[in-house]
Amino acid sequence: MASVSTIKNPIKLARYVMEKTEHVLIVGQGAEKVAIKGGLEVVDPSYFYSKEKLDRVRRQKTKDELSTVGAVAIDKEGNISAATSTGGRSNKLPGRVGDSPIIGAGTWAQNNLCGVSGTGHGEYFMRFNVAREICVRMDYLGLTADQASNQVIDELSGMGIEGGVIVIDKEGNASMIFNTDGMARAYKNSKGDEIVTIY
Repeated sequence: MASVSTIKNPIKLARYVMEKTEHVLIVGQGAEKVAIKGGLEVVDPSYFYSKEKLDRVRRQKTKDELSTVGAVAIDKEGNISAATSTGGRSNKLPGRVGDSPIIGAGTWAQNNLCGVSGTGHGEYFMRFNVAREICVRMDYLGLTADQASNQVIDELSGMGIEGGVIVIDKEGNASMIFNTDGMARAYKNSKGDEIVTIY
């Protein structure tokens, strides 16, 4: 989903489109009509308004605050899923679509291999197909999730591009790599192992 302003949970709509339609990507008013048809919750755009966040953006010296939420999971049968949702870059060009809804760029999931959710400068995540690239390196080069994630993020760093990824491999091993000052992230498995951190 992209360019929606009334869908309370865009990821639920993305799943609905994947499972209940023949389509891959629906945007704007068309996506909102699909949501209504599918019985998904629609809200007034004011639901997403936060004076605190708007004030924080106005105080910033740059226009590049990111507001992405991602999740990657593997179930007991080995099915891997990934989801990424974002409000996009602050002060973005109207009509701009970032990497989050682009499969392979900001999100990728492939059973028996890995799942990835990413955040960063979307134009570069799309140009380099970052999420899929990590899984491809694991598949063809035999790299671990940490190795593949570090390679890709290091390459972005070399170009002055900021971002981060969360990755889970087919064994449930997690990698959470970023080149920014911080990236809020968490991990938990069925054994009780747990990580919650920002820096």
